Amino acid sequence: MILHQNMNKNKFPTAIILIKYSVGHTGAVSGVVADTKYLYTVSHDATVRIWDKRTFQEVATLRGHTDAVSGVTVDIKYLYTVSHDATVRVWDKRTFQEVTTLRGHTDAVSGVTVDTKYLYTVSHDATVRIWDKRTFQEVATLRGHTDAVSGVAVDAKYLYTASHDATVRVWDKRTFQEVALLDDQKIALNAVYIDENNIYSASKDATVKVWSKEKFEDIASLRGHDRVVCSIHGDDNHIYTAQKDGKIYVWNRSSFEKQKELAGHTDKVMALCADEENLYSASADRTVCIWNKGDFSLKDRLRGSEWHTSCVFSDNKFIYAAVDNQMELMRKNARIEVWHKKNLEKIITLDADGAQVHSLIADSRHIYTAEGYEGVILYVRDKETFKIVKFIETPTEYGWGIFVDNKYLYVPYKDNKIMLLFKERYEEAMILNGTIEDVFGVYADLEYIYVASSKGLLHVFSKMARKEITVLKIAKEGVMGVYADDKHVYVVTKNKRVHIWEKDAWKEVSEKVIAEKFEEKVGNAWLWVIEKITWQSSSFWHAGGHIYYLEVDESLLRDSVWLEKTWNVGIVLKDTKGSGNLIIVNGQTMDRLPVSLRERVEQYKKRLKKRLKES
Repeated sequence: MILHQNMNKNKFPTAIILIKYSVGHTGAVSGVVADTKYLYTVSHDATVRIWDKRTFQEVATLRGHTDAVSGVTVDIKYLYTVSHDATVRVWDKRTFQEVTTLRGHTDAVSGVTVDTKYLYTVSHDATVRIWDKRTFQEVATLRGHTDAVSGVAVDAKYLYTASHDATVRVWDKRTFQEVALLDDQKIALNAVYIDENNIYSASKDATVKVWSKEKFEDIASLRGHDRVVCSIHGDDNHIYTAQKDGKIYVWNRSSFEKQKELAGHTDKVMALCADEENLYSASADRTVCIWNKGDFSLKDRLRGSEWHTSCVFSDNKFIYAAVDNQMELMRKNARIEVWHKKNLEKIITLDADGAQVHSLIADSRHIYTAEGYEGVILYVRDKETFKIVKFIETPTEYGWGIFVDNKYLYVPYKDNKIMLLFKERYEEAMILNGTIEDVFGVYADLEYIYVASSKGLLHVFSKMARKEITVLKIAKEGVMGVYADDKHVYVVTKNKRVHIWEKDAWKEVSEKVIAEKFEEKVGNAWLWVIEKITWQSSSFWHAGGHIYYLEVDESLLRDSVWLEKTWNVGIVLKDTKGSGNLIIVNGQTMDRLPVSLRERVEQYKKRLKKRLKES
């Protein structure tokens, strides 16, 4: 994640935007179920996704869970999902809106099933809970398992639960009393499945036991797995089992003989389901495979992708966000989005050249971007019309760290040199030819040009003499960015340290660990604050005497950063609208936030302000 903002040190930014898009799951897919129209999948990315079964296109993403979603089931009216956040959520299938949240479990909820009257959930808290579908009130809690309950199934008469305590327990649906204990397996069970005649239990010892429903006796074993069996499902003719290495086995339901081995996943298969035409397998490799039940050939694959912001810049009027798909770079589908800063509405989407936008910056008249996948082209776009007015081929492979001031445009050049172009004519003004290796960022003031290197060095050039005057050895870990004021140069390194150097004397006067003053876990990110440092670059930004560094888990696409100038506090918030577009707002737009979000903002502000005072 790279953030840029207005580099004018006299005007602190009041808003910045971080946009992330997700298409398909970005975490392990842990559950899958189908009805006549849709396929429903849930994931450790905390989302529920709904796919059109005819086109296999995603039609909706449901957000609400705050941790991994572990199970899903569906009836005529509702979709039910369970999560590691210890909740059960009920969704309207027609509107895709959340109807209610059921709370009662005290640990991760691992499985869910439903019949005409009740909803049944199982949890790592070792309980089974039964909910009335009409009122959504809990009607019973079943206790008996001594470890996490991992699977649940139901028929007309009984409820079946599997547990890490290595047992399957059978419960009478009328009395909610335990009527049988199946305990022949000695290692934790991961799943349970039933058909008209049998019960199937999957164990971590790579076996699947088959039990008679009539007498609750062990009648067979499905042997052939060489890894932990993670999931089971079946239809009229087959039993399907899946194991930790991603393989799926197809068994004859009558003879219990293995008929087919399906290989399509690169990680464990966490859930299976089938309809009349297809078998669906959900995997930790973030995909759902669709298998033709006729010949069990791979028919299609629902694959996640990650649209994320590669760089952002804001000026007095607009916010510019460069967006690309990190999982599909070869498709060359990067784009640049322009948002109005006042009302945070998107104005236009510009197609970028190639798969990546390496750098983005703007001045009063133009937008400058370094774009490309193999080779970099510098594009100049008019800020009024957003049309390309100039493009410049640069003999470099990477375009990190372009910079602009009143006179020059600074562009990484071949052989790790920096080329300065006159802004109006786009003609070469000079080439900085020093000892630079792996340029990562450029900054310039009235006297000096600073070039940051991933090798841990900061190269300083005299603007007047056009030559390198010193090389500062900053850190072994590599330099992420550089900023300067009248007296000091501030350099941030990969090991989260800020090195402060005195200008002209070129000696280090201070080194600070970013996490030394303040460290707070907020949402899915860590926020570090350090005092009395001026800084604006990369994932670091300045506000009123404090520097903030944000480190976000890139596998989660539900985070945004909130920065208010008045309070000098940065906060990570969840996007409650489920739009996929995550924005940072300023104090003037607080009234546009949902009430629940405003309350969270106020709570975070009070806590963070208190911690800042203490530090």
